[in-house]
Amino acid sequence: MLSTVPMAEQAWARISPALLPCLRKTFAHESAGVDVLSVSRLPFPAIATHTAAFRVVYGARLNGKPYRGALDMVLLAGGRTQVLVSLVAELGTPSQAPAGEAAMTALEQQLARTVARRALPPAA
Repeated sequence: MLSTVPMAEQAWARISPALLPCLRKTFAHESAGVDVLSVSRLPFPAIATHTAAFRVVYGARLNGKPYRGALDMVLLAGGRTQVLVSLVAELGTPSQAPAGEAAMTALEQQLARTVARRALPPAA
């Protein structure tokens, strides 16, 4: 929570546009046998005054078989409060990944709505 609403608005203006390039840079290199397959901004309902969502999809091998996973970050802000909801999920094999991503998105939208309702002022 920031001291004033203008401070929170200024922080949002700095953080939101910088996060995607930062994630791309951070996850640009293979790490511990994990290949980053994509880093993108997600379409996400505007459930707070400010809402932004991002997904990092990665691939690896488990017992010699390929699988996919994802790290999602949903930023919510309103008034003086900013919240980050983060979710990591194993999506399954490459053929199972689309269904896993859809389920992940549905879960985090529900979770983000609950967090916004409890932690943030109503969106204007």
